Amino acid sequence: MDFSFAPLICLAFTCITSPLLDLIVKKKEWTAYLNIAGIMGAILFFCAMGWGKREYLGGLYVVDAFSIFFSLLFLIMALLVALSSLSYVKESMMRYYVLLTLATLGMVIVASTEDLVVLYIALELASNSTYVLSGFAKNDRLSTEASMKYFLVGTFSSAILIFGISFIYGATLQTNFTKIAQTFSPTPLGMLGIILVVAGLGFKVASVPFHMWVPDTYEGAPANVTAFLAAVSKKAGFAALMRLFMVALFAAKLQWTSLFVILSLLTMTWGNVVALSQKSVKRMLAYSSIAHAGYILIALALGTPYGITAGLFHILAHAFMTAGAFFVVALAGYTYNISTFEEYASFSRRAPLPAFAMTLFLLSLAGIPPLAGFFGKFYLFMAAIEGGLAWLAVIAILNSALSLYYYARVIKYMYLSPAKPPERGQKEKRGVMCAILFSLAATILLGLFPQIIVDFLRMAVAGLP
Repeated sequence: MDFSFAPLICLAFTCITSPLLDLIVKKKEWTAYLNIAGIMGAILFFCAMGWGKREYLGGLYVVDAFSIFFSLLFLIMALLVALSSLSYVKESMMRYYVLLTLATLGMVIVASTEDLVVLYIALELASNSTYVLSGFAKNDRLSTEASMKYFLVGTFSSAILIFGISFIYGATLQTNFTKIAQTFSPTPLGMLGIILVVAGLGFKVASVPFHMWVPDTYEGAPANVTAFLAAVSKKAGFAALMRLFMVALFAAKLQWTSLFVILSLLTMTWGNVVALSQKSVKRMLAYSSIAHAGYILIALALGTPYGITAGLFHILAHAFMTAGAFFVVALAGYTYNISTFEEYASFSRRAPLPAFAMTLFLLSLAGIPPLAGFFGKFYLFMAAIEGGLAWLAVIAILNSALSLYYYARVIKYMYLSPAKPPERGQKEKRGVMCAILFSLAATILLGLFPQIIVDFLRMAVAGLP
């Protein structure tokens, strides 16, 4: 039996029926449970699929190992965000979970299409939902400001993206990736299209100089939404970049790899340097996320199967460790009303398990073995050395060493700073604790058994033409 369309139908059906259920039942939590069930159903359908490539509607929808990898990643992270939000979203619960599911649906389509028009529509579906989610705390001025900045910059980037797509269409008269690959050549019109597309998608992945929305949005948005933005939304941008450039625009590899080398260098350096001076843990993690986007861009700077495989592994590792860190930030904010480095003093005594989890997440982000972040960076840096970009790998290693300082600052405050009186705003919730523990387990297991995932990722990359 072919389940190829079943995940999309499952997610869409969930979004349609949630408002109806909200009108019928008195307990608004049921709409949250329905969306959680819909996401879990989509995960099961993807797990039941074969990994061979199948195209539908002339390439508008593609199912292969590459799309299954990203789709499962998006759905699992959306499930964790949904669980972590159960206790904290009290008002407009139906709207929150429908927007979360809609955004996830858009990102699954982004990873599963080989058509420029569908890609743009799917990105807009995902982006418009996240604009609203980032400003969901309507009574919080910072949240409203974050949503407005995100929306304005996002709208501008969407215009640049569609402008670039129009140039690529003008150069090839095609929107299908495979057909573009057959007719594309690095003419001035085509290269202008590539530059504009990189700028438009650069906003999605938060590469410098298209990163300006990240610090304010990550700081102002509810922490659960921030976890979704860092672990899911940015990864959808990388899915689009990798499939588009490795399939449709491979003929201009020499030109676009040079562009990504520059973006990678600027992004990792700027993110790490600015993170050093931050006082808010959320804002520090925002700049850390920018720096990691720079590491992942090494994969596109190489444009080789080994480089893309390494990039996919780091995407997977980073999704769990950064989401886990933001889940701990959410728990700390809601339970103890703390946000700055100083306020995390003696957090290990007030919340031993979340503090321990946060420590491992930060060490993994810094690249300390044997956690997932170490192997993510190791594969990327080795790919850069073997691909003739040893100097870029050296700069990345120096940046990684620099990041140890601001990650260690948080650990220092949690464990070594003088104890503060135990203050508790509300009891720690099971939903967010489950999300933290799942992310922690994934971070540890990916570090202990990386080869199992790498073997699958090699197959996913081999499926790209």
